[in-house]
Amino acid sequence: MEDIRVLAFFYIIQAALMGFVGMALIGVRLSWKQVLLIGLMQGIVVYLCRGLCAIFGLPFGSHSFISFLSLIVLFRLVLKMRWGIDFAAASLAFITVMLSEGLTAPVLYTYAPHVFQNLDNDVRRYVWLSYCSDWLLIVSALFLGTTKYKLMDFRGQSGKV
Repeated sequence: MEDIRVLAFFYIIQAALMGFVGMALIGVRLSWKQVLLIGLMQGIVVYLCRGLCAIFGLPFGSHSFISFLSLIVLFRLVLKMRWGIDFAAASLAFITVMLSEGLTAPVLYTYAPHVFQNLDNDVRRYVWLSYCSDWLLIVSALFLGTTKYKLMDFRGQSGKV
């Protein structure tokens, strides 16, 4: 299992940002309580999932798929919305993270390969690098938190979600 500090200083915060960004992009604004609850629950799921995937030797990407499904279920349980809305929000959140990591990793591998040395033994560097690779998620959260922008609106004419 990974160091518990990674859960406290990264996974919970990343999950909260993903929940906020995913829902905000489809026009649903969450309360701070909902953001924190989703962040805490999803952060724990990600931490346990990554640890169990490593222990059982599951293929690369398994933790991402399981985490994606768990985020959909958490949206359903916490926010009580339709499955399609939960799926759309989780998809947008994961697309944001994957784009961010996909744009960052090649640059870091090319220009700063030394940051990956002894990464498993250095929690601070691991957390710092994780935040660097989530730059698009962080910028999206700041933008969506300060504007009323939405990529799409699932509320429709009735105003019900």
